[in-house]
Amino acid sequence: MAKQEQSHLGDGDNIAGNKTVYVNQTLPESKNLPSPTIPTYYVPSEIAQAKKYYIPTRWQKDPPSEEQELSDAFLHNNPDLLIPHLMDRVFTDKVERQSDYKFFLVLADSGMGKTTFMLHLFMEWQAKKRSKEMRLYHIAAPQTWEEIALIKRLGKAQETILLLDAFDEDRAAVEDYQGRLRDIVTQTQDFYKIIITSRTQFFPTKGDILAETNISVNRGFQKIRHFYVAPFDNKDIEKYLNKRFGGNLKFWSNTKKRQAKAIVDKVPHLMARPMLLAYINDLLEHQKSYNNSLEIYEAMVARWIKREADRVPEADRQGFSEHLYQFSIDLAGHLYQNPVEGQYLIHYKALEDFARKHQINLSRIEMQSRSLLNRNALGYCKFSHKSVLEFFLLKKYLSNIEFAKSFDFGKMNQTRKFYLECGQQIIAKTANQIGSTQVSEKMLQTLNQANEGAHMIGANLSDRDLTNIDLNGAVLIGARFEKANMTKALLNIADLKGALFLLTDLTEAELRGTDMRGCILVQANFRGANLGGASLRWNDLRATILEEAILKGTDLRQTLLTDLQYRYAEEQGAVLSPWEETVKTFAEVPLAYDQ
Repeated sequence: MAKQEQSHLGDGDNIAGNKTVYVNQTLPESKNLPSPTIPTYYVPSEIAQAKKYYIPTRWQKDPPSEEQELSDAFLHNNPDLLIPHLMDRVFTDKVERQSDYKFFLVLADSGMGKTTFMLHLFMEWQAKKRSKEMRLYHIAAPQTWEEIALIKRLGKAQETILLLDAFDEDRAAVEDYQGRLRDIVTQTQDFYKIIITSRTQFFPTKGDILAETNISVNRGFQKIRHFYVAPFDNKDIEKYLNKRFGGNLKFWSNTKKRQAKAIVDKVPHLMARPMLLAYINDLLEHQKSYNNSLEIYEAMVARWIKREADRVPEADRQGFSEHLYQFSIDLAGHLYQNPVEGQYLIHYKALEDFARKHQINLSRIEMQSRSLLNRNALGYCKFSHKSVLEFFLLKKYLSNIEFAKSFDFGKMNQTRKFYLECGQQIIAKTANQIGSTQVSEKMLQTLNQANEGAHMIGANLSDRDLTNIDLNGAVLIGARFEKANMTKALLNIADLKGALFLLTDLTEAELRGTDMRGCILVQANFRGANLGGASLRWNDLRATILEEAILKGTDLRQTLLTDLQYRYAEEQGAVLSPWEETVKTFAEVPLAYDQ
């Protein structure tokens, strides 16, 4: 009679908020067991990458995330090669060398190469004739548990090594990670050895990772051995680049090799994480060169978010990506303003309240496991590297004026570096709009005075309600104020060169002595605004509302104006180019919004 088995249903795509679903699988007694092979869950390109560019996985006893920086793991650990260790001490037929453990958890943070390790372990085992059979499964795939049940019924479990990948993607594990792990232990206890991978952050604390089963042995209960994947060191990075691009790093023989090395040199700390190192080729395909570290971080973060979004259903990906990015920005700001004993940490239990407060639609598991956060043994989460925190702090700084006013660059040197890199790009663009090298030099001098007042070059304040805001003396070169409400804003003697004021409401704003050269002011509303002594040179104001604005001493030379605007400005006492010159330019240049 056919035997009824319960098989967990899950494809690993959506790990948040779903009820556990089980289906009854009717397994025919006569069903043949297929030969061991890599499941179709793993796409050919992933398998090819594992074969071609694999750098041997190393393990250590303690989580690397307990260190201040990921790359510091080598200071207190001596990582050992994991596959040779398993071959020699776990899978060996020699009883005197064999480990007493049956169950093994391979734990690592996101992007540390857990799946690549499993693929390579399986392929290496299959390359030779062995006394035991090895089978690789994705833990959340329905056919996994159907096939495991069949192996048991055919009496082959004792001769089979199970590789179960991605425990953190199992829906039942999301609801009850300890209960699900105990259930897996019960279902697989007849097998010779069982290797399970999971993201370390999936478990709230180190103490929550199951270390003992309920299976009795002569010395108590069967234990679960934990292996923590070690980050890459400089030698690993060098090996990967040699494999990926060929040659010796000392002699870069072609352009792509030099470009890859340049990226590594600009962001060396990120490269301890294999996932990010593997993105180098993608970065080079997308953009052949990067001018600074900020551009690389931008590209890396975008690639990481896409990777995580690809794990959720297609209909949810855009929303997931936006919320994950905003979560990272808001969390960075929160950690900066609320340090825990001098460290930028948040306890995992506080993540859900944080998300609700900031209207972020992510589950705790998604925030803890899908983000670029590491979790320490006590359950506190932090960004995987301080430079990642500082990258998102820049994003917070450039999107929140109140945060920017209280931010101290002295505590965050990398954020300052990112800001200077961002500012230099915007200044170069603005100077090009204005057409003045001298102005560019002065703006660069201003850039280096960051932290003096509101200094937000390149800020994005579009669609914000900035009514009555005080930005007197602020440095906002190249900032974006598209569709912002800036009614009665105080912007006296502010530096707004090259800023975008598309459809911005500046009714009755105070802009005395403000530098607005080279701005985009299409359909900006200056009705009743005080622009006395301000400079609006090199602007196109033909689609700008200037009615009732105070223009005494306003510099409107080399500025495009309609006939009515010119006459009004002349009456107000503005500084103007001769009308003949304005008319000539007027005839040659189309309206800005028609371009």
